[in-house]
Amino acid sequence: IDEIISLKRTGRNQCQTTTLKNIGFHKHLYMNPGLFLDES
Repeated sequence: IDEIISLKRTGRNQCQTTTLKNIGFHKHLYMNPGLFLDES
């Protein structure tokens, strides 16, 4: 999972929030992409 999260990180120093919820044998990973402004 750490490799997958590292691939999802942004090139700039902007933060992405990851939440890992472990319920019994099931793991759910929620990713909040945050707010990205179009700079073009």
